[in-house]
Amino acid sequence: MKNEIIWKRKLTKEERRQVSELLKQVENIQSVYHKLDLNFSEEEKSYATHLLYWEGDQLKGYVWCTSFDVSSLEATMIVPDSKVVLSVLLKEVKLYSEKNNIKEILFIVDSSHLFLTKYLINNQCKLLFSEYYMKFQMDTLVDSLSAAVSLVQPKSVNLPDLELLLEGEPLEEDLINTLIYKEEGELLACIRLEEASGLWGIYGFVVNANYRGKGIGRKVLSAVLHSIKEKNPAGIYLEVETKNVPAYQLYLSEGFQVRNQYNYYVLKY
Repeated sequence: MKNEIIWKRKLTKEERRQVSELLKQVENIQSVYHKLDLNFSEEEKSYATHLLYWEGDQLKGYVWCTSFDVSSLEATMIVPDSKVVLSVLLKEVKLYSEKNNIKEILFIVDSSHLFLTKYLINNQCKLLFSEYYMKFQMDTLVDSLSAAVSLVQPKSVNLPDLELLLEGEPLEEDLINTLIYKEEGELLACIRLEEASGLWGIYGFVVNANYRGKGIGRKVLSAVLHSIKEKNPAGIYLEVETKNVPAYQLYLSEGFQVRNQYNYYVLKY
């Protein structure tokens, strides 16, 4: 039976099952985590695509690729300790990027994944930055006045200010899950929530630069945590750059703990 490489926008039920099995196998053997939520990737996304590498009827490698910027691609690779499979996947991701005029690829790797890290470095990839993956400890949440802060969905009149705050145009599908905080008509903060199978992720959390250090971030975060807790979540998580010390300290003080660290290795053209 021949080897086969497939690019797809949406996985079938059977393909999802095999990706899930490969994910568990690799994580159990290598004691690592992957930046991949199969529930989140269940529906077709305009900014995402799947790469599957088959040897006969067995899935041997998988890559979850996302592109939020036309010039950049993020890739999470699930692969056993096989240089042969890694070589195939890396080649395919490079070809895909060249075909789509992508100028840089960001490979997202658990800092404990030494085999993949060494392979990428040996293939001209350089560490760009790192993020902590943090999980919320539900029993640390207590009632507070900040929980009463009102967050609302943005309207069309808010979009110009939101674009300035985010330093770019938000994706239309992200706006559905975005909340903003205003005082006296001025946009002070925004935050985006994503939910899949009861697991809630916090993304795009930005506070107006002129109001940082004034407790705005803590108010917004506390309000969001209280709101999510009312929905009996399976868990709450977020990611923060390791160099963003103020945000990291805020998350620690609000009850988040570091589960693992993701390193971003860049390959430029």
